[in-house]
Amino acid sequence: MEHIYPQKAHDQYWTTRFSKFSQPQKNALRNSLGNLLALSKPKNSSLGNKPFNEKRDAITTGYRFGSYSENEVAFYEEWTEKEILERGIKMLNFLEKRWGIKIGNEEQKMKALGLDFLASQKNHQL
Repeated sequence: MEHIYPQKAHDQYWTTRFSKFSQPQKNALRNSLGNLLALSKPKNSSLGNKPFNEKRDAITTGYRFGSYSENEVAFYEEWTEKEILERGIKMLNFLEKRWGIKIGNEEQKMKALGLDFLASQKNHQL
């Protein structure tokens, strides 16, 4: 399982985008549904902790050259809390529609994703 925002995010790309969050919030973002992408183990290993644009565009191993889910992620220009939340809600909306599971309104979905701490920021920044 690929963490788009990596578990060991030391590259400047990641540190500048996520430095405003506490460690527990960073962990919630990393492990939230919208940040996870199913990949083969070799592909996951090759992408590792690279910045998003490198993960997206790497020749033959980048998201642009993969599965439908990878291709969807490749359309994003950036990868921040906004994209993690947007993708997570989109995935929950799919679950609701496909399997008739009722998760709730957007606020309830944010809570289900473990990202309810973004609610106050959503009104200002997202």
